[in-house]
Amino acid sequence: NPVEEKYRKLAHGQLRGLVDPELKPNKEESQQIERLVSSPSDQLTLRDKDLLWKFRFTLTNTKKALTKFLLCVDWLEEHEVAQAARLLAQWRERAPIDVADAPKLLGPERSYQHELVRAFAVETLRGAKDGELLALDPREAAIEGERLLELLGLRPQPNTAGLGFGAAGQVEAA
Repeated sequence: NPVEEKYRKLAHGQLRGLVDPELKPNKEESQQIERLVSSPSDQLTLRDKDLLWKFRFTLTNTKKALTKFLLCVDWLEEHEVAQAARLLAQWRERAPIDVADAPKLLGPERSYQHELVRAFAVETLRGAKDGELLALDPREAAIEGERLLELLGLRPQPNTAGLGFGAAGQVEAA
């Protein structure tokens, strides 16, 4: 929408340039943030994105807020990407995402295509404990499996039966 793009460009410096790590949402803002974070939808309005960006430092204490935060980053703005990198490190320390949520960050959503996000997801999956990867939704795991193998630098090991994987489903380094 051209009108939204113009608004975003004009308001960008004022709304998005705010850097106050101590800024806390009021009760109404907290309720709106909670609704956004708990919603299964990834559709955010410009106001939603600006609200999440405004309180981005507070969000690092909430593991389920990460995917919504990533949707509000303007990946074409270097200073926002730099802040996202620092905030991802804080998320890892304060409220690491669940292994089950990491495959979503490997999905097709444009905001998840940045190498920073992909690396974060892969690092999360690499740190998974025994059994955590097996507990992933099989449909999601199957869809993301090929991308995950590629990102991990692995490829399926062919077998003579032509099944694509070795007898035990082994993979080998690419």
